[in-house]
Amino acid sequence: MPTTPGASLADLAALTGDQVFAAELVGDRILLAIHAGAPLGLPEEPSAAGEALLAALDRGDRDRVAAALALPAAPLDLELPARFAPGPVRRLRLRAPPGQAGRRLGTLVDVTGERQVERALRILHGATGAATGLPALEALVRSMAEAVGARWAFLTGFLPGRADRLRTQAVWRGDRLVEGFEYDLAGMPCERVVAGEPIQVVAGVTRLFPRAPLLADLGIESYLGVPVPGPDGRARGTLVALDERPLSPVQDAASIFGVFAARAAAELGRISAEAELSASEARFRQIVTGCVEGVVVNGVDGRITYVNPQFAAMLGHPGPEALLGRRWVELGDGPRAAEVAAEALGGRRRGESSQYDLRARRADGGTCWLQVAGAPLVDGEGRFTGSIGLVRDVTEQRALDEQVREAQRLESLGLLAGGIAHDFNNLLVGILANAGYALGELPAGSDRVRGALDDLRASARQAADLTRQLLAYSGRGTFQVGPVHLDRVVEEMARLAGPSLPRGARVELDLDPAAPPVEGDAGQLGQLVVNLLTNAGDALGDRPGRIAVRLRAVALDGQELARFTAGEALPGGRYAELQVDDDGGGMDEATLRRIFEPFFSTRGTGRGLGLAAVLGILRGHRGAVRVESAPGGGTRFTVVLPVAPVEAAGAADEGGAEGGEDPAAGGGAPARGAGGGDRR
Repeated sequence: MPTTPGASLADLAALTGDQVFAAELVGDRILLAIHAGAPLGLPEEPSAAGEALLAALDRGDRDRVAAALALPAAPLDLELPARFAPGPVRRLRLRAPPGQAGRRLGTLVDVTGERQVERALRILHGATGAATGLPALEALVRSMAEAVGARWAFLTGFLPGRADRLRTQAVWRGDRLVEGFEYDLAGMPCERVVAGEPIQVVAGVTRLFPRAPLLADLGIESYLGVPVPGPDGRARGTLVALDERPLSPVQDAASIFGVFAARAAAELGRISAEAELSASEARFRQIVTGCVEGVVVNGVDGRITYVNPQFAAMLGHPGPEALLGRRWVELGDGPRAAEVAAEALGGRRRGESSQYDLRARRADGGTCWLQVAGAPLVDGEGRFTGSIGLVRDVTEQRALDEQVREAQRLESLGLLAGGIAHDFNNLLVGILANAGYALGELPAGSDRVRGALDDLRASARQAADLTRQLLAYSGRGTFQVGPVHLDRVVEEMARLAGPSLPRGARVELDLDPAAPPVEGDAGQLGQLVVNLLTNAGDALGDRPGRIAVRLRAVALDGQELARFTAGEALPGGRYAELQVDDDGGGMDEATLRRIFEPFFSTRGTGRGLGLAAVLGILRGHRGAVRVESAPGGGTRFTVVLPVAPVEAAGAADEGGAEGGEDPAAGGGAPARGAGGGDRR
């Protein structure tokens, strides 16, 4: 036995707080004494404890101890596996400074837990180092089973909205992954684990937890469990190892299980973050692909990085791919539009949000107006990363707004013209009356004076005709309202206007006899038809051409009527639609904007009241007109008039054509000079 007195070992043990040994090599025999060896499961008596430890070492490890004792100049540092029967294998570390030949005095430390942690880390890293998502969770439970020597291992999480039931997320059994399952917390060891208490039961777990039917059904004998922390620090689930056999106690179980639980928590957090990101991206895609507006995202350099399908459709592209990578300023139509886009992008870089209109080019070569509400995009540190814009196609809205402004302008002109015509007409009444009285009072032989008075009366009648046209334009003319069959009016007016049309003009009628009558003044509507026919004839000039007249019944809503001049306030419903097409030279946009102005004419002759009278008659009849024309492409006038009420229409059918009157009555068939021949 070592000659070191027991008291010396006790003093050293008290000083270091560890197990202390004294070793001596006598021949080929090792004499070993260990003080305070009881925590290692060794006998209390030092010599007996030393003999028990040497008996737990295999022959090779005992030879290593003897070799170390034979080298007095070198420090002793050995880590040895000690197989204590029937207990588990423990790893013990013997350390001693240099000493006398064959003698050592040092410490004995149980490093089993440290080595288990290190081994568990190696297993965990090797299994899960390159994996993510579900494969990482599956590798984690497999490696945990290997680290603690268990056949079962699984990871659980709470069911959504439940704090009393768990669902496995990955399950390892024996040598393979198996299907998951759910179970209630009540009565299970997991109930204590999720409360924050790691549990290690190496044998008899079903006796300790008799209200755990799952353990009994599986024949489980041992249970190792640790909580998996969530973002708020509370358990989000459990990490469990099970076996049908007793398991060896795991030294420093909290550290080993804590490593696995931390890895599980990190992966679950990453999966949750990815799921939230994916859900956020899905919501973003759903919003931007489902909204009516177009969405555009530009990078720092002003190039398009994202557009939704709606924006691509606005520009006539089949999909967003055609626009990705293009510069935002390139979408503008012309230098001015590019300047507007560039100025807006500059404002984004300065952190400014704004709204502006941009004239853009479409894929088919046309143009459209876009209303863009843009804002800058910044990262978490406030650095500019690009811009985002919500885009609306306002082409039609701008056209409607322009129509409203034009209608307001024409209405103002109508009020002015009507007021002048009314007052002027009162003056003409006095002129005609006094001229007639003067003619009646002239003595015989006053032929020269009589001729002058006749010329005065003729000029006054022409002036009166002019005032009637102005009153018609203003919508303040005198109407005799009744049900009117437009097909009969068109046929009659086409016959009467035929001789005044150019020789090469060919009038083609396509009149639906089933078109319902409209309520209006037959004479005024006849004037309207003649003016449109005469206008079409003037468009043909000396060239042969076709004038096509079509009549049908249509149903129009408020949005469709808003596209007509004077149709902005008309209610949706049934209308009679009259179209007059010609093969003439057409009109440019500048001319189209002015065709209904009084006294505007593109001809050297004429008073410019024909189409102005058409618009006035339509206003008086609650109708509207739309003009489509392009240089070299002819012109189409589309007139709509509300159909007569059913009772009035029935009375018209029973009484004949408009109560028996000639369609030209109430105003007569106007001659060419009576406002119908002014080509715009």
